[in-house]
Amino acid sequence: MRPTSRVSDAGLTHLQIVQHREILTVGMRIAEEAGISNPSVRDAVWELLAEAADTLKRLPDRERRWLRPGSYSSWPQALREIGNACEIDDVKSHKWEPVAANRAPPTSGAVGRREVVMLWLGKISGRAAQVETRLIFALVAGVPARLVRRRFGIGRRTAHDVRDRGLGKICRWLETEIAACGTVRENSP
Repeated sequence: MRPTSRVSDAGLTHLQIVQHREILTVGMRIAEEAGISNPSVRDAVWELLAEAADTLKRLPDRERRWLRPGSYSSWPQALREIGNACEIDDVKSHKWEPVAANRAPPTSGAVGRREVVMLWLGKISGRAAQVETRLIFALVAGVPARLVRRRFGIGRRTAHDVRDRGLGKICRWLETEIAACGTVRENSP
């Protein structure tokens, strides 16, 4: 049996576990570059989610390109799209205008990490999993907290608690299923 075909209790192959660990190592490095000294797995997960949201903002809008075939340089107003996905009325009604700067397309590594990191959001479970997922992604995507709180009808403390609870669920999954804590910290530069 080849090492890449071994399957863990979570249904992950050895290759997938190694991929998750490498992605967490990159997340630790990003967190350190953001000024966090001795980052935790939670910090790495938050930074990787932020990178995934930024990667989504940088991807070209294929639908818009087909509507205007002569314009291949149009980039999406990603926060409006995220606002629509999260059903945040102030973003949909254009009361809050995202920064519209020409940005470079994402790297292939960032796109690859985004695909894996977005699957981590599915590890949020429980009664309010959908609300937690929407709230976390809206916050990490840069939607102002006051708009997120207004949309979900919650206060500042509750928004932070929901965010922390959702991140905790992702981190617990990573720590238990792929033993992230010890190996990531040992391998980080």
